[in-house]
Amino acid sequence: MTGSRPEGGAGAEERAWAWVWMLVNAAVVAALAALIPFYRNAIRQYSAQIPPSRSWLFYIVVALAMGNAIRRIILQWKHFHRGDTDST
Repeated sequence: MTGSRPEGGAGAEERAWAWVWMLVNAAVVAALAALIPFYRNAIRQYSAQIPPSRSWLFYIVVALAMGNAIRRIILQWKHFHRGDTDST
């Protein structure tokens, strides 16, 4: 036992960082969701200059980024409530 906290729960600093990372990842999800209408508007205006493959690529990257941010929120939430030390 090298730590000073008990085995069962997370320390105050770990809880604070868990909340910080949950909020950061929630902000990422919100920012990506806000980008989609701007991208659709740009596609409407510049449809001749943007190939359709770029449009699919944009949506795939946004979906992967949102999925990763949601996954991290879930892992931090579980870490916050269980006190695990192996969160990502």
